[in-house]
Formats: sequence, C-alpha cells, structure tokens
Amino acid sequence: MEYSMNGGSWTGLPSNTSTGYLPTNRGDNTFQIKVTSADLTATKTYTIHVYYPPTNDADLIDLHSDDAALSPAFQSSVMNYTATVPYTTSSISFTGALSDPAASLTINGTAATNGAASGSIPLNVGSNTIVIATASYDHTANKTYTITVTRAAPSTNTGLSDLTVPGNMLSPAFATGTTSYTLASAAYTADSLTVIPTAADPASTVKVRVNGGSYMPVNSGSASGSLALNVGSNTIDIQVTAQDGITSNLYTITVNRKNNNAALSELLVSPGSLNEAFSSGRLDYSLEDVGSTTDTLTVSPAAATHR
Repeated sequence: MEYSMNGGSWTGLPSNTSTGYLPTNRGDNTFQIKVTSADLTATKTYTIHVYYPPTNDADLIDLHSDDAALSPAFQSSVMNYTATVPYTTSSISFTGALSDPAASLTINGTAATNGAASGSIPLNVGSNTIVIATASYDHTANKTYTITVTRAAPSTNTGLSDLTVPGNMLSPAFATGTTSYTLASAAYTADSLTVIPTAADPASTVKVRVNGGSYMPVNSGSASGSLALNVGSNTIDIQVTAQDGITSNLYTITVNRKNNNAALSELLVSPGSLNEAFSSGRLDYSLEDVGSTTDTLTVSPAAATHR
C-alpha cells in the first residue's frame, strides 16, 4: 500500500500501520490510499476528502517584550497596555503569538512572524504608540492591540556623592552641594596628586584638570591620573556632566605647594648701608661704620618667595 496527501508523492505504508499526523491546508484536503494486488496486475485507489474550514480567529494568545513589562499583564481580550523604559533603552521589539497560526499580524504596519520578535522599533523620549494589528485567515475579523511605551527623559543630575584626595583632607568636609574646597599646603616634594570623584548618578560623566589644562576623563569611584602641581597655588577642577550631555557642574579644589627657595630678594639695614651690593647668591656682608651714638641697628630681610 501507498498513500498520498494533497497530490504529494506516494509513500509506502505497511498493512495495519498508521500514517501518523499529516499536515492539512485550509479548505479541501485530499487523502488517497493506493492498494496494489500481490501479482501487481490490479490497483485500487481510495480517496478521503478532509475539509478544514477557514476561521475568523484574530486573537493573540501572547504578547510580550524582552525590553519591558506590559501593564496590565497580557490577556487576549484586553486591547490597551502601557510600558515604561529607562532613557538608555532607545528601541524595543515585541513578540506576538496568534491563536490561529494561519492568521496574520503586523507591528507598527510591518508584517511580523508569528511567535518571533519583531524588528527593532526606535523610541523617542516620552510617549510612543505601538500598534499590533491582527487579521483572521478568512479576513472577516480584525483586532488592534495598542501599547503606549514611555521612555524616560535623561537624567540632569550633576552631583558628586563623594570626593576624596588620597593622603589629604578636604576643607570643608565633603558635601554634595558644596563645590569649593581647599587642601592643606603640600610640601615641595609633593609635585602631584590624584583625586577620586564618585558621581551621584552612574550615568553621568566625570573629567578632571589642573590649572586650566586639558580635561581628562576619570571613572566614577576611581582615582584620576596624576595631576602635576606647580609651586604656589593650584586649582583642580572636577567637571560632572549629566546623562543629558548638556547640564554640568564644577567642583574645585585649591592647594598650595610650598617652595624650596631659601634665598632673599632684598636685605636692608638702618642706619647705614651694606658695603657690598646685595645679591641673593652672596651670603656674607659688612656694614659701613656708624656714629658713636648709634647703639641699635635694624635689619630688614625680604624672602625671594613666600611660603
């Protein structure tokens, strides 16, 4: 014996054996069994007509996104849903599963595959409307499921939650709303330092510079690169830019680096004057003679640099 379904090829079938499940089409289906005699001189073909009627089922049995949760939870009879996503989610896709696999669906006007994720749908900041339309196989029934997806606006948080300088203490003590700080004077040998800024919002970016130089990026909560200190006053800027890429805030740290210059820039005496012309590199001097009535002397040294 052999069998064929809808004009397909003939397949051998032992006696008293099931064909197993056979796929059917919408409408009329023809199943045939051909029996050939043992001497191969006679055949008979038996025909069974199976009618699988078209349906008007346009329901979804599932609708979901891997990028957001629907509210309320999906039900086939509920047509309207909402979802919220963070600013960092700039696109979304949805998967719809049809009750009748022969029905069809579109997502925002683009044909979608039953049970498979749609293409990526770009999201604007704010409200976005996504329409899932279904049509029954016989085209007599249609349904429209609407999802309103709200994408959050970018953060404008430009604060630091912490700011430290290894080996040093800020004055005043750190507070998010305080943007200006000083450090105790640094020794001359301290020719550089690092800062550790921690952003209040992980989505913001942080950069640092010293004495008006170029900014360099620093990871939140990590030490910056080495910041070179000049002798004298130094200003360290920590710039925090919010997630929106526009709003920014500036924290400053002022630190004085001591000098190692022990020279004088001037040396005066009164009354009288030095016999030798003053020079910062000369260490020994003598005074011109003073009158016998002079019993006191004033010496006025001026340091070449201030500490």
